[in-house]
Amino acid sequence: MQSILWVLKDLTVPAHLQDLFDQTIQHANLSLSLQQNLAAVLRKNAEAFATIQLDLGYCADLQHDIDTGDALPIKQSPRRPPLSARQAEDDILMKC
Repeated sequence: MQSILWVLKDLTVPAHLQDLFDQTIQHANLSLSLQQNLAAVLRKNAEAFATIQLDLGYCADLQHDIDTGDALPIKQSPRRPPLSARQAEDDILMKC
């Protein structure tokens, strides 16, 4: 009984990541040890995942203006900066 509780406890993930975890193990057919590893990674990095829809695409630490001239604004999905710009991005965020 003790070992069953340990395994179940080891597969716990934060509530906002539960659906991601469940779908991953369902579709990827992961072994128990890989499920435990995945749960550990999700627990360790839980703050890197959005908890609500409003978390996506918003960073109050970095603001910028884009001169569009007379053109009307267009809507585009947020994109990650290129890996080559990661250090510059980290430097800007560390200053705040």
